[in-house]
Amino acid sequence: MGSETDSMQHFILNDIRRHFPECDGWKIVSSEAVTGYNQVFRIERRNIYGEDRVFLGFSYDRTLPPELAERINRGEGSRPENSVRVRKAVLVPQGAEVPGLDAGTEIFRMRKFAYDGPHLVWLNHPQHRFGRRRGIGAQV
Repeated sequence: MGSETDSMQHFILNDIRRHFPECDGWKIVSSEAVTGYNQVFRIERRNIYGEDRVFLGFSYDRTLPPELAERINRGEGSRPENSVRVRKAVLVPQGAEVPGLDAGTEIFRMRKFAYDGPHLVWLNHPQHRFGRRRGIGAQV
């Protein structure tokens, strides 16, 4: 799961670029698969003050897996130089729970996916989109 040709990977990259746009200098430097779609991305940009670095965990799971939370909390592992500002963040569907993260970890929500009870819902799917307009189904 999670190969480059997988359409779900496309949604992940689009949401990352929405929060960290290339026009602001952000580049995805590396990605590491943890399990399934659970991944850790390293995103960086240079600016006049030095370098910004973000360790971004991603999961489609209803509850953030402990091993992914631990990997994000650990961050890079070594102490960065003074000119590098390091941030930790996660990107998850709307309604997902994110336990086990250090204080100060940013939480970003996906635009096109949400949890409706125990089910992951693609918000742009015609059945779901038209059901919400008619007032049928859960509001997300």
